[in-house]
This record gives sequence, structure tokens and C-alpha cells, in this order.
Amino acid sequence: MKTNKFISGIVSALLIAANIPAALPANAAGQTYTLNGAGQHKGTGPDGYSYEIWAADTNQPSSMTLGDNGTFTTKWNCAGPSGNFLARRGIDMGSTKKFQDYGGITCDFDVSWSASSQGNSRLCIYGWTQNPLVEYYIVEDWKNWCPPNGTPGAGSPLGTVDLDGAKYYIYKENRNSYTIEGNKPFVQYFSVRSSGRTSGTISVSKHFEAWESKGLQMGKMYEVAFNVEGWESNGEANVKKNTITLGKGPEPEKPVEPVEPDANGYYFNTDFESGKSNWTGRGSASVSASTGYDGSKGIVASDRTEKWHGAAIELDENAFKAGETYSLGVMAMQNADSSATMKLSLQYNNGSGENYDEVATAKASKGQWVSVSNPTYTIPAGASDLLLYIETTDSLADIYVDNAFGAVSGTKPSVTPSTSTPVTIDPTPVTSKTDKIKIMPAGDSITFGMGDDGGYRKFLDYFLKEKGYTNVDFVGPEGSNSATFSYNGKTVTYDDNHAGYSGYTIKQHAGGWSNNSGLYETLKNKNAVKSADPDIILLIIGTNDMTANRSMNECEDDLHTLLDYMLGDMSSDGMIFLSTIPELSAFGGGDNTQKIANYNSLVKKVAQEYSSSGKHVTFADIHGCLNGTADLGDGIHPSKAGYEKMGKYWAGVIDEYISASSGPAVQPSTGIRGDTNSDGVVDSFDLIPLRKSILAVMAGSGKAAPNSDVNGDGDVSVADLVTLKQFLLGKISKFPDVVTTSTTTVPRITTTTTTTKPISQGQNLNAQIRQDMPTSVPSGNEQSNKCKVEKKTYNCKFTGGQKSCNVILPPNYNSSKQYPVMYVLHGIGGNEDSMLSGMGVQELLAGLISNGKAEEMIIVLPSQYTSKNGSQGGFGINQEVCAAYDNFLYDISDSLIPYIEANYPVKTGRENRAITGFSMGGREAIYIGLMRPDLFAYVGGACPAPGITPGSDMFMTHPGCMQESEMKFRDVGPEPNVFFITGGTNDSVVGTFPKQYSDILTRNGVDHVYQSIPGGGHGDNSVKPHLYTFFRYAFK
Repeated sequence: MKTNKFISGIVSALLIAANIPAALPANAAGQTYTLNGAGQHKGTGPDGYSYEIWAADTNQPSSMTLGDNGTFTTKWNCAGPSGNFLARRGIDMGSTKKFQDYGGITCDFDVSWSASSQGNSRLCIYGWTQNPLVEYYIVEDWKNWCPPNGTPGAGSPLGTVDLDGAKYYIYKENRNSYTIEGNKPFVQYFSVRSSGRTSGTISVSKHFEAWESKGLQMGKMYEVAFNVEGWESNGEANVKKNTITLGKGPEPEKPVEPVEPDANGYYFNTDFESGKSNWTGRGSASVSASTGYDGSKGIVASDRTEKWHGAAIELDENAFKAGETYSLGVMAMQNADSSATMKLSLQYNNGSGENYDEVATAKASKGQWVSVSNPTYTIPAGASDLLLYIETTDSLADIYVDNAFGAVSGTKPSVTPSTSTPVTIDPTPVTSKTDKIKIMPAGDSITFGMGDDGGYRKFLDYFLKEKGYTNVDFVGPEGSNSATFSYNGKTVTYDDNHAGYSGYTIKQHAGGWSNNSGLYETLKNKNAVKSADPDIILLIIGTNDMTANRSMNECEDDLHTLLDYMLGDMSSDGMIFLSTIPELSAFGGGDNTQKIANYNSLVKKVAQEYSSSGKHVTFADIHGCLNGTADLGDGIHPSKAGYEKMGKYWAGVIDEYISASSGPAVQPSTGIRGDTNSDGVVDSFDLIPLRKSILAVMAGSGKAAPNSDVNGDGDVSVADLVTLKQFLLGKISKFPDVVTTSTTTVPRITTTTTTTKPISQGQNLNAQIRQDMPTSVPSGNEQSNKCKVEKKTYNCKFTGGQKSCNVILPPNYNSSKQYPVMYVLHGIGGNEDSMLSGMGVQELLAGLISNGKAEEMIIVLPSQYTSKNGSQGGFGINQEVCAAYDNFLYDISDSLIPYIEANYPVKTGRENRAITGFSMGGREAIYIGLMRPDLFAYVGGACPAPGITPGSDMFMTHPGCMQESEMKFRDVGPEPNVFFITGGTNDSVVGTFPKQYSDILTRNGVDHVYQSIPGGGHGDNSVKPHLYTFFRYAFK
């Protein structure tokens, strides 16, 4: 989304009477404009259509070739952090008239295009108005996700409009960034088509009318253009037709013939034997194929976090008319609670907003199919945008649906349940540490163990045995049944069978190092999976695809082929752990960080797609357990220490998977806690819902059945399964007391994306802080003019340029003495000077040292904005700016810390470093602390801004640096001694986001302290209490 350029001057295009652009002197059609990275070309062509090609935050080439009558072709590559591109042609209007003065605006278009699987690309009508200042989009097609909220209808649309054969969702976004009038606040209006298209007529002015009917006022027209845009993507487009017409509306739409029911009276009668039909998830729910009534096929709405979340379908308003009566219904079932009330509802718009009406309800016992139908339901008068959906009134159980119908009034369902028919759900595999577990390590030379014989596999074998696994069988067509290595002064025997092949790519491609270097082809030709029948496949593949510069689209297709083959040849209860790949420094002659990050994001996406569709694929993060390139031995393959970390990681993943899948004995009991199926009894039937809950948390969905917190510690984990098993086996007679303390501490939970690690090195001080964190600074703890400040410049490896920082030296600073270092980060739009005054940094440092309450330390105030385009940043709050702040992670670790340690007498090591900040600085301090616990033993954040995890605020929708389930410390070092977050109850800028972060951390089992400042705002009355406590406990 283009927001960071300033267009000086306004050129008004002369329009002929027919409102077709007049021919103006300019470059000829066929002219190609090329950008080698960031830049811009713009003007007006001989056909009267303006043109522009523009790119930012990229060093990759892009081009645009003009055609006749508004047409053009373009190629772009802006893949990478914050890369942005657009090519467009249209009409400059000069901000002299409103859209109504032009008598109608339309665009006829026809485009063929393709784009990469990363980032976002879109086709749209684009432009600006002035007075009011509005940037507008009519989005017709997109790749991967569409603005502003990912999918059409997501977020909070202001309404819809039916135009040009489809429904469009209307949005308004408030922004503060660069505009055609300079850097200032403005608004964006969006119409987002419900399903994409690449040709047709766009009734542009009709969208403007729809916006104004929702109170979104348009100003005087600056421009209207057809736009091809990319964000962190690459692709190409051929705009074969782009006819923008002023002065008339679109051809009147032909009247739509009313939809007639079939011979049995049904407008639709869906049995789901051929798939989900048009049913989708409502709210957080996801809809997937499942078992239906009486062994047939159906759908299930899962991942429900609110009772109104469920399965939904849009009703065709050519069949279902407001004020008329129909027969509507579904068959539904839940298999978790002893009883639940199913409710069929209608969502509709009555012209003033969304409304909801009950169609029918039915009580459903556990496992019982019920008919939820009404043969004489009248759609409310004046209703439009009809959405029929199934929900519950008293349960969050998964909802199973079959035989959905809409028919003429009085029509009975084609199928009605006669008896209680439970859904058949595949049980979780029952395994234990003494059962035989067959593991197939599969992949390339990293799996083979290049650089250290046996690689991670020998360490995995060793650590599994240390965890008590006595019957592990490594399988695969390569290696041997037995090999040895020396570890901790002992000769250790391990199973050396595997499926790792040096130099292999996911699939065979021309240019590979041999004619047989595809993992898919090799395993298939050897019948490797079917003959070995593994319980678990550990799949690490893709490094050689990256060195061969294969596109993400190719890799995604190849991963699907490989996974589909594996799933087809392994047992139905097996599991594939699809992992990220390590860093890469030995190929390409430059920084491969972004390339690896793009591929690893693709791996996660593919794994989650399979998992969400019910296939046995789980995401794993080998990349996260390694310390970047520091754990590589030769720039490609891990060192022995790196392989050891990988072995420990896989052992933790497998142990959790097996532990969560173990089947305990049966013993009756009574109680409420542990009654995960809500039937009023705690018994062995509660084990399956609990195991499913734990696996859901491990997979990142975070959804758990009611009463799953068996041990009362405030979280759901394998520990709850162990407690329930002990209770059922009679080893304990009651559950532990519920933890009622007001702290946010919960046990550390290891998931499939992290590994077990030490809680901390040194003393964990969080418990002490909870008893000693005043909400205001006691008098006598601030002293002015006692510190010395030195401004420094250093070379930033990430940007290739220079950056500045301020170094605050403590009172009585002595260059012959060594000091620990604290990094304090500023808010958005600030710089290295922003925290020098007003927030108490210098005053508290001097006062607390003088009073003996804080260690002597050096404080560094950096400038966080880190962008390769050389910009120094600004107050714009958008994805581009936020990404530049996130890049500070690389600057502080690779450049700033080494500079400080080379130029000041400082103590080194994580135990001598702390990081905190305010607002955006608080967000980045927490983010950096989570990502690099190997660098910082003291982590804090005051009034941290949103964006670490996905969310929306007054400024934008934040995609998130990580998902909520990933908000935990990476396995590159011990957890910090202090993790301290402060938020004010009256913060009108970041609102409740600080507390939301705390809640997420609590759910993820991350030990931390949350401090709430009564009446605290977004300023020093929240920041100073935070620094007062953080300074006192740092470096203890």
C-alpha cells in the first residue's frame, strides 16, 4: 500500500466532451520504464492516460511497459521486509470536482497475472481525493490475502454493497503517514470484492455512492487509476484492457431471474457428500469435512471461542425474499458436553446495521443428532445480506452438521434422526515409552549428518533413551542398525537408519547436482515410507532449494507433493513433523536471512494448512532452536553443538507428542475439575477431550475443553493429563488446590515449536518484584544533572549506513571500571534523543545509584528505525514503518551491542545486559527479549504498543511478528531473570494491549510480572514507576 511518497503539484488532465482522456505530449506507447530498487517514474502517455511505476524498501528490479488506451504490462520484485511496489494508469483530475460532477465513472478491465505465494499482491481501482483527504481502493483480485484485514468480510466492515455481480465489503481505516499533501493523518476507504476476478466492469462511482451512504464522505477527485500493487511479493501482470470512462454509468444490469425450487420444494438441500459446499466458519470457527449422520459425510465447525461462532452460509436473495416464509433447517450434533442447545439463526441487515433472529433451537445430548429446523420461518421485512448459521447457546463444543436445507414453507427435512447416532472420531494413537516407536528422519544432508557423522540423529537417540524411551526404532532405507559415537566421555550406541540424502531438493528439478536428487522421487522409488511404516517422520528439507534460488511457489507445490505421498503411504495414526531449516551463510555471496525467513514462513503455512484440514502434519521449528549462523559448522550444516541442540529439540517434541497421546487406565470418580466432556462425572471418557485439548494447544490453536485445567495451575498442558491419570489410577485422592495468587506466573510449557531449557541462569527475581513494585516513584529517588551523555555513531550492518545513539554514563563514571549495560528504547516517531528527558531515565539512574538501590550501569538510548532505504523514519503508523522498527532486532544484535562492547568498559554476556522501552520501544524490547534470550537476562516494556501478535488498533491492523501461540522465549538461551511489563489503566493510545500481552504469556506458560498503574496514561506516570522497579532489579 503506497503511503510514503510526496507528490508535489497537481496536474489536471484535459477531458474531451465524451470524457475520454485527451492526448497529451508524452513518451510513446511501448516505452519501458525500469527501476533498479526503490524509485519512481510518472507522467502522461499519448493516449491521455497517466502512468506511474513506484517502488520502496527494495533493491530488486521492476519494470512497466506502456500500451495503447490505458493498457500496460509490468514485472516486479519487492519480496523482503516492507518491500512495496505499484504500477498504474488512469486519469489525473486535478482536485477540482467531486465524483458526482463527472456523471458516472466506470472502468472496463481485463488482466492476466501471477504473483508469488509470499506477501500480498492485488488488482484494484486506486486514487485520492482532497478536502477531505482520502486514499481509496476498490479491490477486485488478490493473492495470498487481501487488504485491509486478510479476507473479504474479516474484521469489522461498515456494511456491504452488491455491484457488478458480487458483494463488496466496505471498510474505513485511519492512518497517519505520507500523503499527496505531505505527512499527516488521513483516512482510507475500501471496497473488497467477496470473490476475486480478473476482468469485467467496475462501477467506480457506484462504490463512491455506497461509501457516502455509510457516512464516508468523498472529497474532490485527485485521480482515478487501475492499479497493480505488490507488498513483499514478486510477480507480473498484463493489463490487456483498461478503459476508464467518465460521463456515463455502467450498462443497466439485466434483471435476475428468480430462483425456483426443485420438484420437492428445495432451494438447496446439501448432504455434504461432495464437500463443504458454500459453508464457511463464523467468528473464529473453522469448517472442515467430517463424519456426518449415520456414517455419511458432513462438516464440523471447530476452534469455537464464543458460543455464536459456528458454520454459516449466505442465502441467495433471489430465492429467499424479505417478508416471505420458508422452511429452513440442519441436522446437528456435538460430542463433548453432556447436553447442549443447538440454535439456528439468521443474521441480516435492515439498513441501520446487523441484526440477528432465531430460526429454531433443539437440545442435543452428547453424541446425539438432532433436527434444528423451522418449517414456517418468516424472514424479517426489509432484511438483506442474509446469513444462515448454526451456533449454541451454552457450549463451545465442536458442532457437526449434515443435511442442511432451505425450502418452500411447510417442507419437511429430507432426513430426520431417529436414534442417537454418535460421530465416529479417530482416536488419538495410544502409545507409551515402552511401546515400539518407529521414527524416520528424512531430508537432505542436514538429516544425513554432513560435517558430523550421525548429525542430530545420534543425539536424538541418546536423549530419547535419557527420557526413558526403551524401544525406539529409527527407520529408513539408508544407514545401519547400529553405530557409535563418543559423548560425555562415553561410547554411545545409536540406531543409524535414516532417509537423509546430501544435496537433495524437495523434488527433482533440472539443474540439480545429479539426475536423481529429489527426496520425493527417491523415497517413492525405494517405497521407503510404506515399507518402513513409521509412526513419526521428522522432515527437514529445503536448504538446497534455497541455494538453487527456487521460487516459493515451486517450493510450496513440491512440499504438497512430498507430504501427500508420505501421508498416503504411512499409517493413518502416524504424524509428520514438518520443520523449518537452519540459517545459510555459505551461498549467494550475501545475506540469506530474508530468503530463509521466507521459506520458513512457507513451511509454517503449509504445515498449518494440512493440520487445519485434519491431516497429520505438525509444524516444528528447528531454525528456532539454533543460534543463527553461529551454530553452523561450514556455513550450511550445523556444527556438532548445533546438531546436539537439534537432537535435544526433537527429543522434546517427540516426548510431548507421545506423552499427550498416551492412553491411561479407567477408574470412576466424581468431581467438576477434570470433567472435560461435561457429563457430570470424572472418568476415563474425559481423557480423550483432554488429550485433544493439549494437542490443540501444541498446534497453536490454544483452544481447550471446559474443565481442562486439572491441576489448577491456570494453564492447560501435559501436566494436567498426568494429574488426571494419577487420579484415575488412584495414585492421588483429590486434585491439587487451585492456584489463587494474583501473580501471572504459571509453569513453563514446552510445545512442538520450542524445546525445554533452563528456567534462568542466576536468580529469577519475578517473585520478588511482585511484592515490590510501587505504582508511583517514592520521593527522593530522582537526581538531576548527575549523568554524562555522549552521542555516538556506528555502522549498521543491516542498512549498510550509519546510525546514532546516546550513551548515558552513570555518576562517578570510571573508564577503568566495567559496567553492565541497559538499552532503553523510544516510542514511534522518536529517535536517540527522545528518552533523554521527560521520562526520568537519567534522574532515576542517578538517584537510585546514589541511594544504593540500583547497580552502577551504562544506559544506551538507540534510534530504532532500521530501514535499508536510508530513511530516518517518521511518525507514520503502517506496516512499512512497523517493520522497520522490528528490524532493530538485527541492528542491536549484530551492530549496536558489538559497538558498545568495543568502545566502552562494559561487562559482557547476557547476565550483564538489560532491555526495556516505552510504547513502540516497549513492544520492540519485549519482541527482542523473546527472540534473543541469549543476549538479555533482564527484559521489560512500559505501555508496549500492539503488533507483537496480530491485532487491530485505531491506526491499523497489525499482522503480528508472531502468532499468539508463539509468544514465548526462543530456545537460544535461558529465560531471563526478570520479565516485567507495565501498563496504565487510562492509556488512550495502546489501550489494553499491555494486559493482553500478559494474558497471552500466561496462556503460553511464560513466567513474567504484569504491573497495572491505576490511572496511568501513555506517558511518564506509567513509565517512571516501570523504570523505578526495573532499574532496581536489573543486574542483581
